[in-house]
Amino acid sequence: MLVPMIDARCLKFMNLQDPFYHKQFSKTNPGRLWFTLKARWMEYSSKCRFLKCAIPLAAPVSDGIQVPDYPSSDTAVTPPQMRAILQALHATETVLGVVAEVGVYRGVTTAILATNTQRSYIAVDPYTGYGGSENDLELMKQRVGRLPNVTHLRMTSGLAVDQLDGAGVSFVFIDAVHDYVNAYFDGFVWGGRLSPGGMIAFHDTDAINFAGVQCAVWDLLSDTSLGFELYSHVEGTVILRKAL
Repeated sequence: MLVPMIDARCLKFMNLQDPFYHKQFSKTNPGRLWFTLKARWMEYSSKCRFLKCAIPLAAPVSDGIQVPDYPSSDTAVTPPQMRAILQALHATETVLGVVAEVGVYRGVTTAILATNTQRSYIAVDPYTGYGGSENDLELMKQRVGRLPNVTHLRMTSGLAVDQLDGAGVSFVFIDAVHDYVNAYFDGFVWGGRLSPGGMIAFHDTDAINFAGVQCAVWDLLSDTSLGFELYSHVEGTVILRKAL
């Protein structure tokens, strides 16, 4: 089997543009076709190097955090993953910046996380394709509509990060499109807004079906110029911290 060799500089170059940018063009547009080809190549390469991109497990600090009951049918986040995410959220309470979530779906994690912080909470989800629907949007509104610190930005990740106007981010949970180009782009642009000591969590990091997510996180962690360090890793969720 051909195992592609990928240069990290090439990865960064091709993923700095919002993948959703190409959706405005027809499927026969040369630019969109070329991007689609590259994206599929990245998925193929991610599956080829999936085992090499394995990130070691690292238990979160035990601080007695209790996970509230929640409707598991409306989220893929498991209780151990939710506990790790909540622990990281609490650990960043004194870090300057807003909290953000990219990929909101039905708002289960949104409601739990936003209830556990006084910080401004930016919920990003365009609800256009990739599993997001008007029904999901309505369920999300029912869950978070009463929370005064939540602002929903119905737009893509790339457009939403531009809305920050230079504001810092203390914690961000990435659970959006589960492929390499989107996970790397989200991690790069939102991770670049993290204040020192801030954290970024990625969901679905250990499944071969989402090999691109695991490899994107591996590449972000391996790029020393980005300043990430492994904070915790439970099965299916990796949390990185921006070095102080």
